Amino acid sequence: VIRRELLFREGDCFDPRLLEESERLLRAHEFLAQVDIFGVPQADGGYHVVVDTQDEWSTQLDVRLALRDGFSFDGLRIREVNALGTGQVVEAFWLEREVTRDYGVAFESPQFLKTRWDMRLALGRTRAGSTVRQALAYPFRGETGRWAALQDFVREDRFFEYIDEPPDDGFSRVLLPVRHNAFDLGIVRRF
Repeated sequence: VIRRELLFREGDCFDPRLLEESERLLRAHEFLAQVDIFGVPQADGGYHVVVDTQDEWSTQLDVRLALRDGFSFDGLRIREVNALGTGQVVEAFWLEREVTRDYGVAFESPQFLKTRWDMRLALGRTRAGSTVRQALAYPFRGETGRWAALQDFVREDRFFEYIDEPPDDGFSRVLLPVRHNAFDLGIVRRF
């Protein structure tokens, strides 16, 4: 996983800028707490490059609690941001608020099929229906990358809440089911 993020390979000419960019790319991973990449000059004029990383605790538990009209449990999210040492994210969630209740699963791969492509997929249920989110992206490889691409799809059923104030005292909540569909496709080239 770490080797695929490096912008240089064994035998390449030593370029400190590529080491700095590779270090910056590695720091973007949630499961890495510390990253240090540096060159050690050798007697023959070459360099040995050291890539030193330190992992972060990769399992995250998010418990949602609220204090409105007393103590209430609003949800739970559990994420593993380095599943089996692959840098992939696996997530399950259950979230409840006044009007909404969402539950589902999500998966992210920053190196989909061991390539430079990123992939995200989330499937879930809401009170109004279902939700599907899918994205495939090829991000710029640091400041040296020449092109990037993105394909993104969202289909989400939600309730739009508004408050109706009838002529008498009081108010009533009105929930209107809304389906949000979106598709994005883009390619960017740096010159």
